[in-house]
Amino acid sequence: MALLFNYRTDQTTNSITVTTGYGACDTLKSAEAKEQADSVIVTITVSREPDSSSTCQVAKNHDVTLTLKAPLGTRKVIDAAGGETIATVKPTP
Repeated sequence: MALLFNYRTDQTTNSITVTTGYGACDTLKSAEAKEQADSVIVTITVSREPDSSSTCQVAKNHDVTLTLKAPLGTRKVIDAAGGETIATVKPTP
C-alpha cells in the first residue's frame, strides 16, 4: 500500500503530481485518477515480491504525475484508500 502525502498541480497543463511513499522494495503497479465534478480520487497501487527482506520496510518518497481530462480547478484531491483529502503543496515564490 502507498501513502499519499501531498500533491501539486501545473496550471498550464491538466496534470497533478502526487508525492507518495512506499517501501524500498515495492514497485509501482498502477496510478489512477478518477475525476468527478467536485473531486479527483487518486489510487496508487504497489506490489512487493513475497520473499522481500525486512529492509524493504524503509519507505521512500516518489512523485507520480497523473494527467487529468480537465484542469483541477477547485476540485479536491482525495486518497481512494482512506477517503482523506490530500494536502496541496504551496508554490515556492
